[in-house]
Amino acid sequence: MYLAFYLKKVLGLMIVPSGVVFICLFLGLFIWPLKRKRLLARNLFFLALAVYWVASAAPLADYMVRPLETMAAREIREPTGPVDTAVVLCGGVTSYSAGLPILDRLLPATRVRLLKALQLLRTHPEIRTLIISGGCASPEGECAVTEAELASMWLQELGPPEGVKIVLEKGSRDTEENIKGIAPLVGKRPFYLVTSAIHVPRVIFMASERGLDAYPVPCDYKAILVKDMHIRDFWPNPNNLAKTDMAAHEYLGLLWARLKRWSRGISPPFSTDE
Repeated sequence: MYLAFYLKKVLGLMIVPSGVVFICLFLGLFIWPLKRKRLLARNLFFLALAVYWVASAAPLADYMVRPLETMAAREIREPTGPVDTAVVLCGGVTSYSAGLPILDRLLPATRVRLLKALQLLRTHPEIRTLIISGGCASPEGECAVTEAELASMWLQELGPPEGVKIVLEKGSRDTEENIKGIAPLVGKRPFYLVTSAIHVPRVIFMASERGLDAYPVPCDYKAILVKDMHIRDFWPNPNNLAKTDMAAHEYLGLLWARLKRWSRGISPPFSTDE
């Protein structure tokens, strides 16, 4: 099981734009000493440059992110009855060590999601239970302190409303395991689901696969609406590359989830009935 998880993560890193750039550079440098392969090496270098340039430019990054966030907006709906449970999915940590303050050990995505969850609790006093989902992202799933525990400690520092019970789901290593872990905690009850907007389409698809009644609360929007393009928007920017990587990761994850559903004979991977 550890090997399968590790291979899945490595493959995911290899097929996003930054991974393609690295592989092209690595192969190009590896075969450059072979005189008969110099042309291939130059082509690999050119491909790496082209992928980096295009994927790091603002137009492509926003073009890839915006459809996911638009899909997230379409998933937002008002509950038909009372909802007393909320779930927030952690978005990673920078370090599991105790040498940094808790705030600095949480990735920005986790911090934004927790702030959104806190806002939700304060504007919806009927919510009495908050589930924080996030374990350890290592293949073994073991670490001194989990994402959920770190997130809970920071949330306690911020001061959640009185009377809200905080439940930790600490066994998940990725999104699929997040959903699997919270399923027995929420059962058939409706619940609010807080996560990044770019993450919502995949999470809701997986939740629906398990018959969960999730009402998404998106946050951490990435797309920037630029009315008039400027030459600087086409200059490579690592922040844009990160957004392109995240979008590619979500599209590939959603495709994989749909293919798994199709392999079980439930429906075609791109059914228009959903």
